[in-house]
Amino acid sequence: MDTGYLSLSNLRHNQTNKLFPTRLTPNASCTYTSPKMNQHPLDANRYAICENASGNRSFWKEGTPPPPGWKLVTSFMSLPSAEGLLSNQSRLNPKDRDGRLAQLPSKLPACMICPFRKEAPSHRLFCFPHAGSGASFYHFMPRLWKDEDIEVILIQYPGRESRIAEDPSTQMDALIQSILGDTSDILSRGSYSLFGHSMGALAAFELTHRIRGTSIPQPNHLFLSGRLAPDWKHDELPVGSMTDDAFLAEVGRRYNAIPSALLDNPDLLRIVLPSLRADFTLMHAYRYAQKPLLSVPIITLNGIQDPWIQPQGLDNWKRHTRGPVFHSSFEGDHFYMAPNASGIKSIIDNHILQSASDCCSNTD
Repeated sequence: MDTGYLSLSNLRHNQTNKLFPTRLTPNASCTYTSPKMNQHPLDANRYAICENASGNRSFWKEGTPPPPGWKLVTSFMSLPSAEGLLSNQSRLNPKDRDGRLAQLPSKLPACMICPFRKEAPSHRLFCFPHAGSGASFYHFMPRLWKDEDIEVILIQYPGRESRIAEDPSTQMDALIQSILGDTSDILSRGSYSLFGHSMGALAAFELTHRIRGTSIPQPNHLFLSGRLAPDWKHDELPVGSMTDDAFLAEVGRRYNAIPSALLDNPDLLRIVLPSLRADFTLMHAYRYAQKPLLSVPIITLNGIQDPWIQPQGLDNWKRHTRGPVFHSSFEGDHFYMAPNASGIKSIIDNHILQSASDCCSNTD
């Protein structure tokens, strides 16, 4: 990991740090005087505020430095204290006056792929892929809205496809902070929803919680596919103790997700295996920590024949939001989506259209 940003040890001696850019907080102080940070041992339950070059802010747990492009700008404190500091910031106006979103910039960050750009979309849908996959998993999704005013953006994790030269993430915190850093400017532009499948559902959920501590408005909806609630027990693979052959065999057995053409091609397998192992390492290391309730509607989707879906685990999503929770099921197993594309589109359209009148009001 790049160590060019401000280290924790150096920050402990820094007494005054810029917190909010003046352009976003005309009526608030732009400096924060931090206490001496060596008064406390490292504590994973304390948070600092970090900032990127665009002036976007988020939270970061004590114990590890933020990813490249972000730097810590306050001392570590309790989560309520950090939330209180950010609450002074003026929120961005998420839509243009005519209710349409601003057009995407000509060049997008590496983590975003938008096959069909819209001049003035009414809504954006961000799609997060499952473990071991990339943005191409959602190849059918942008076409569903090609001639409509919903703009579909595919999230590309590091270490695969167009980002194959990068190291994949093995920790959820690092992955989410990296995605937030790359997408924050676009998310701030207005009305949007998040769609995630399997690991991608968990990534979308964690990103929504991370957004709580920023000036970015919350998503209008969370569409969570093929994943039980995060506090439900998940039998994740102990990747670190498995050989490549044993790991691939178990992934194939559980999810029926590894094509024989891949297994029969050692050169291609050598390219794909690092990101696949990294994603399952991330999932095995993930531990849900109790968080404040979201206020976002959650819509779950799953295949009826998916052996990893349990009704009670789906119902547990109600424990994570004050908003309504809806469930939809389709014929198929864990990878039910492509054959049911039109049905999935109808569900997404119905929820987005129903909330169109107040889609920008949810800024919890």
